[in-house]
Amino acid sequence: MIVVALPMSVAFAFAVERAQDWTGKRAGLQAVPIALIALGVFEQFSSSAGDFYSIRAENARLQRLAAKLPGDCAAFYVAAHWPVGTPMHSFQNQQWMHDAMLISVMRGVPTLNGRSGKSPPGWALREVTAPDYEEKVRAWITGHNISGKICSLDVGD
Repeated sequence: MIVVALPMSVAFAFAVERAQDWTGKRAGLQAVPIALIALGVFEQFSSSAGDFYSIRAENARLQRLAAKLPGDCAAFYVAAHWPVGTPMHSFQNQQWMHDAMLISVMRGVPTLNGRSGKSPPGWALREVTAPDYEEKVRAWITGHNISGKICSLDVGD
């Protein structure tokens, strides 16, 4: 993105200069380029423009989820009790894996979930809303001799 920013800035400045030269020769049109630039800047910072990312809102959401994790957990896994018929976007399971990793770091409690380029052999905990998910979690815990209190963290908010 940084590599493209300089050429785009130069091209934008050139376009603004040409627009000012063109409108400068016509009475009453000098404000048009300035109005278009102002509209573009306003559109970028307008919260009513649609979906946008807020680090403050994301941190608050993660803090809220992390607060739901009991303090005596030796490890945890995410569970999403998603209402039947409620639409779920295609990356929802990946988001929950990322949430689990971030909450694990925030709370200092290991998670059975996560996301990396590779999954351990036999690990099948990606589909959080699958009907047999809890069975797969129990099988993973038993198969890897994970001991202590293993908590379920409902992230389907």
